[in-house]
Amino acid sequence: IRRQTLNLFGRHIRDRAHARAGVGAVATQNITDPSLGPTILEALARGAHAQAALDRALSATPFGAYRQVLVVAREGARSGPSVTS
Repeated sequence: IRRQTLNLFGRHIRDRAHARAGVGAVATQNITDPSLGPTILEALARGAHAQAALDRALSATPFGAYRQVLVVAREGARSGPSVTS
């Protein structure tokens, strides 16, 4: 997994990818919350659908409406990006 980090105005901007065999994958970018990947994967492992796992995780993080997140569940269900304008 390629990770790229840039420091902009004291904030780390990083691309992150998380995956768990038999569960799914989560990718985030921009100014991200590193807990989103593991949180969403855990929800998927407990049986949540991709959109529900994404919605739940974003509602629990500051500035969730501005996070750029892609979720691919084991069944292939996808959701994201979640950015609103």
